[in-house]
Amino acid sequence: MMCKLPDYYMPKHFKAHEFLPPWEFDRWGVAGLRYFMDVRVLVTADNIRTFFGAPCTINNWWWKRKANKPECEWRQWSGYRPDRYYESVVLNAGDPVPSMSQHRFGRAVDMLIAGVTATQARDIIMNHQQLFPWIRRIEDDVAWLHFDVCGDHHHGIHLFHP
Repeated sequence: MMCKLPDYYMPKHFKAHEFLPPWEFDRWGVAGLRYFMDVRVLVTADNIRTFFGAPCTINNWWWKRKANKPECEWRQWSGYRPDRYYESVVLNAGDPVPSMSQHRFGRAVDMLIAGVTATQARDIIMNHQQLFPWIRRIEDDVAWLHFDVCGDHHHGIHLFHP
């Protein structure tokens, strides 16, 4: 049974800059959540944080930038990824087709959960699917928890490989 989803949602456990890369946050601020992120992702991120009872990291560029850490240490692409990301990373790699990654549409997040490995997080979520009604897919065999909300909600969560 699916629950009713609000038209707009402000996460309780996360700030807007944790979902947005620096350029979008600097330009749009908190409004960028409404412009770029799917409400189901925002609700689900909060639900995961509450369920695990542990800090979760999506993007950390805000704090790293304030501490003058080099950009190579920043997590800045773990939430929304604008077209410019794919133009510089994917198309320059020789792929003429724009990516259909759910990050591009604000429907995916890569998350680290303190004290829990990505494998443990995937297993726990798969065993408690009823608590996460909006998750459609989880990426397997990666060192982070990738979940997205795209797809058919009638068949449970699908594990996929990168």
